[in-house]
Amino acid sequence: MALTGKHIASVENEHVGVYAISLVDKPANKATFVNPCKSGLCSLSENNEIVGLILRPTQEITRLNEDGTKWVLSFDRSGIKQAHESFAKNLAIKNSNLDHSDKQQKGITFTESWLVENSDNDKSKDYGFKPIVGEWYVKAKIENAEVLQALRTDTVKGFSLEGDFFLTAEAEKNTQLTKLKDMNILKIFGISKEDTEKVELAEALETKLATIDEVKDALMQLAQKIAELEPKEPTPEEMEADKAAEDLAAKELAAEEDKKKVEDEKKDEEMSELTSQVTKMNEQFITLTEQISKIPVDMETFREKLIVSDEEKIKLADAKVEKMSINDIIKHNKKTN
Repeated sequence: MALTGKHIASVENEHVGVYAISLVDKPANKATFVNPCKSGLCSLSENNEIVGLILRPTQEITRLNEDGTKWVLSFDRSGIKQAHESFAKNLAIKNSNLDHSDKQQKGITFTESWLVENSDNDKSKDYGFKPIVGEWYVKAKIENAEVLQALRTDTVKGFSLEGDFFLTAEAEKNTQLTKLKDMNILKIFGISKEDTEKVELAEALETKLATIDEVKDALMQLAQKIAELEPKEPTPEEMEADKAAEDLAAKELAAEEDKKKVEDEKKDEEMSELTSQVTKMNEQFITLTEQISKIPVDMETFREKLIVSDEEKIKLADAKVEKMSINDIIKHNKKTN
């Protein structure tokens, strides 16, 4: 019976639950070791210990049926707690292998196993993780040369559990389905490396197809926008309306220019008239000044203003000069100076 859709895993009293944890190249939970080994020893290398994530609440993990069709598996917080307890009940702290092979590896001991209760204070933070409440972590002591070599060469990157669980279809709450055991799929996360690669390839293909569809939609939208921006051939009515608008604008511009021309001519005339008036006033002022300079004045009024010697004053008095013009007075003063 092939599974479809989404399913939630749980452990009931009659089920085995987790009986082993494998060190794998491509963990299905996508949680790799924070400090993978390269050419030297591992992280926490003094003790040859490694810490990693086993399960994360509600994380969806794609699996394959025997016919290659896909289904999705996840654990809620209750299911993770059940799996964690079953691991202890089954005394599985020494049960491990590489990449879910049938060969059990000696020299691997899971020295610590815990659930995150407080994400701010959880010990997984000390190893570089960002814990979430409900996650399951383990620490493994490695005393196996083959496994240490796999870690040093970075050929294993994370943990993956093996177990016997009960599945519930997400669309049918509390409806129990067949055991994985009855389907000869004992290793929930432990499908072969080839099948894991098939899952990744299928997911990548779906992503690529989705991306292609998105690109097609984007190109269609872009083509539509380009079509909207391209100039359209105007209708006769639109052309006639545009010509009428241009003619009206030209007439308004010509009227404005004519109006400005008239105003400029008027200003020029006013300026010319003003200049003529100023010229006439200047001429009148000169004439008036000349006339005033010739008016005779009483000598007694200006006698004291004359700059002359006492002898000259006597002569003027003897000559009985009574009146002099302003010009005469000015000339006399200049001559005396």
